[in-house]
Amino acid sequence: MKVGFATLDLLADVLYDTRMTSSRLISFFNQYKLNKPQQNMLESKRRFARDCLDEINGTPALTECIKDMMHPTFPVADRDETLAKLNRALGYDGYRIDDLGIEIQVVPLVKSALGHLEEIRKHAVAINHEWLQSEIRRIERSGDGDPTAAIGAARDMLESVAKSILEGLEEPYGSSEKLPVLVKKVCKRLGLVPDDVSEKAKGAESIRLVLSNLGTIAQHVAELRNLYGSHGGSPERKGLKPRHARLAIGAAGTLALFLLETYEDQAGSGGCNG
Repeated sequence: MKVGFATLDLLADVLYDTRMTSSRLISFFNQYKLNKPQQNMLESKRRFARDCLDEINGTPALTECIKDMMHPTFPVADRDETLAKLNRALGYDGYRIDDLGIEIQVVPLVKSALGHLEEIRKHAVAINHEWLQSEIRRIERSGDGDPTAAIGAARDMLESVAKSILEGLEEPYGSSEKLPVLVKKVCKRLGLVPDDVSEKAKGAESIRLVLSNLGTIAQHVAELRNLYGSHGGSPERKGLKPRHARLAIGAAGTLALFLLETYEDQAGSGGCNG
């Protein structure tokens, strides 16, 4: 894990603000195999922390350092505010801290779908949908390092969104129904099917073509997951590249966000089909 100067400066500030003794600060960094000699009084604890962070930047030790710093037992004054500041800084470096209570994780962000994932996360938090939040975390953990897992998580995220909307609409669905069927049901209830477009609507034919392709996205994301995703068994999946995962995540994220926003817009105006 490698981060920029701004993030390193912020991390050094956080450590300095803990008011750790010189001896304890040295011991903290020595757990990452820096082997710094003990001193009763460092000339500048902040400078020492910054130099040590420089040494472990670009190594797995930096990830462990950040996880240790954000652990609930670490003496950070305002943990929530510090976490928010660090996540803002880490976002520019392509990372995010996931606070799971007693477990802290630092995950790479899938940049091509980041905007969509962040927006979907907001919706998931608003409706307290823990399963959907879990799927988003799976995508972020997979990142570019595990395209097969990322594709599987993207498909599962889209399925979670479809089921969440159907439940909100009190529309029954079978436990064994496939993703394309679920998305088709959602589109029908939200009036997102070609037949619902009036002939008088401006650009009616173009709108119909776009809407008809919504189901196609779900179909192909499901097929990708079955062929190459986290549950696929094909040896060909070894040839997958991060760009394939970004394509699947981008497509699934675009559709998921569109469905969520359409559902919430119609629910707010009382316009969902009954």
